[in-house]
Amino acid sequence: PSEEKPRAERTMKMRAFRALLAASAVGAAAAANLRRHGDDAPPAEHKANLVQAAVQVVSSAEAELVAKQLLAEKVGIQQAINDVHDKMTVEDAMRRLSGKLSDDVTSLLHSGASAAPKFTEESMAKARNILNKMVADSFAELDDVIVECKAFENMNRVSFSQVSTDLNRLGSEMAETEEKIAENTNCMAAQDKETKTVTNTLSNERSSYERIRAQNQQELTIRKNDLAVFNFIMEITKCKGASLLQAPNASLRVCSTEAGYELDFEDPEVQGRVAKMMTPGAQRALDAALGAAFATKMPAAALLQGEATTAAATTTTMAVKVTPRPVPVKETPPQSTQWKKCVDGKPNCGLLHDTMSLQWGKFKDLVDELQAEMDKNKDAWKALSEDLNEQLDAISAQKGECQTGFATAVSTKNMLQTESDEKTTQMRELTVDYEKHTAVCKARVEELLFTDVCAVRKVRNEVLKSSTVSPPSKISDCEVSDWSAEECSVRCDNSCPRRVGGKIDPFSCGGTKTLRRGIIVKANQFGIVCPALRKQTRCGQYKCSVDCVMSKWSGWSKCTKECGGGARQKTRSILVKPNHGGKFCDSPMETEACGTQSCDRDCKLDRWSRWSPCSMACTPGRRSGFQERRRKVLVPVRGNGRCPSDQSRSRYHKRRCNQQPCYGDEICIAYQDLIIALDAS
Repeated sequence: PSEEKPRAERTMKMRAFRALLAASAVGAAAAANLRRHGDDAPPAEHKANLVQAAVQVVSSAEAELVAKQLLAEKVGIQQAINDVHDKMTVEDAMRRLSGKLSDDVTSLLHSGASAAPKFTEESMAKARNILNKMVADSFAELDDVIVECKAFENMNRVSFSQVSTDLNRLGSEMAETEEKIAENTNCMAAQDKETKTVTNTLSNERSSYERIRAQNQQELTIRKNDLAVFNFIMEITKCKGASLLQAPNASLRVCSTEAGYELDFEDPEVQGRVAKMMTPGAQRALDAALGAAFATKMPAAALLQGEATTAAATTTTMAVKVTPRPVPVKETPPQSTQWKKCVDGKPNCGLLHDTMSLQWGKFKDLVDELQAEMDKNKDAWKALSEDLNEQLDAISAQKGECQTGFATAVSTKNMLQTESDEKTTQMRELTVDYEKHTAVCKARVEELLFTDVCAVRKVRNEVLKSSTVSPPSKISDCEVSDWSAEECSVRCDNSCPRRVGGKIDPFSCGGTKTLRRGIIVKANQFGIVCPALRKQTRCGQYKCSVDCVMSKWSGWSKCTKECGGGARQKTRSILVKPNHGGKFCDSPMETEACGTQSCDRDCKLDRWSRWSPCSMACTPGRRSGFQERRRKVLVPVRGNGRCPSDQSRSRYHKRRCNQQPCYGDEICIAYQDLIIALDAS
């Protein structure tokens, strides 16, 4: 910087210059020197060193770039050698080769730097041979390094790509698994809620049924007790001819008391049984029936008290007043103190039995009706309970499927997570190995290319400038084309990468392939000989990718709706899961719309049936016979669709037939049901 410039500007520029030098190991010493002198301009004796350090920084950056391009195959090895040689100066070459040349070559170079250099052709030829051999050996080593580094890069980067693809697939699969876990969790919660609802319904319906059944059972017991009374009365009032089926001395009367009509038996045992069996309902029914049948037959002034009413009176209606234990009844005076008005003479056996039969039938109907209702309730409860229990079974089965799906999804997620962790570790190791190996490769390629090949070649040309036998213009070095690779002996190897002693062994797996190249410029007697034109290298040192394999599609499922828009699905299963960067699986399920037609549908009618036979063979009067035909419904109406009624002209036709008059000699040949009803009273 100029001494006239302001101190602030000088300080800023020096800081930038120092940062540039500090970026390289070559400029580290110069940067340290600057720090010793602060931000001011350095002393004059250090300016030359600073300029040299800056040049080394730029040269080092260029060398790194060329090495990177060479390894990336963006530039061929021969082109890289020629470009570097053309740009390299003798000073740069000497600096790079410091301490690496033989004493003979070094002395020649030092002699060439004198004011009047004088080399013999013999010494220059000797130096040329030494330098050519150095370049040839370095060229061969550079070939080996580049081929080895490319083989490692191919193995590492393909494996890295496979692992990266697998991680993407695993992430997608874990997301789907998370959705399945959430779906099955919601499913189990929904089934628990549904189970609670159905269980409560079942409990409520059971309580309602048990309550109604208990009420009906109580009522049925009462009705059966009423029926039992009339069963007993029916047995003792059976007629044999015109008289009752009783002992000769038995006596039965129909009497009217202050409590109503009753049957009075002369036999105390029979009377006691009737009194014991009598229920309030039977007593009321007996009173009404006897009153209706025998009220007009009661004597006008026959008022008897207690045992005085033992005249021959026959009873047919209201039963003896009895108070059954379970149902309280109005208290009545004892029979010995109760007045009675009884029918004179023997009662009409047929009338009495028919009267009791009607009451028995009424109570029998009441028992049967209630029993039928209870049976109906029982059947309805059985059907309802079976339906609810089936619902519970279905809900339990569905919940079991949800639990199985949940467990499967969780297990799948754990396996995917484990595999993802392994892949992540593998990716990290591949990245570390790649960065380390790439750094070593770049450094070695840079050293071989710039120092051992190009710098030596530049020094050789400088030494031979004064040669009359082999000046640089007469030297023709060998130039070769880039490598062309043949097909690898194996596509892949699942045993790769194989580690030996914790490190990847590049020679323990995979296959080989041959690299070939041709000669572009042949070397003459003074030039550098050609390198190897054929070389073996490792290849296929990565695992074989496995593509997804899926089964064939199943048939379409039934549409979820017959109309109004539904959906149907078809599925397929995964036979082989992808791995090592293989092709992902497509969706295992496809859905399409179905049942998109309107839910309003008119009915579809069948063809007309044949005409039926004529209803009459002839016409006996004004009304003749007829024939008819109908159309049945093939497809029923749906929604708000329309369908003709049974008697509409669209579905029913009727016509007259056999209109000729009858002559009276016709014979009926059709069968006919005849029902005859007889009154046996």
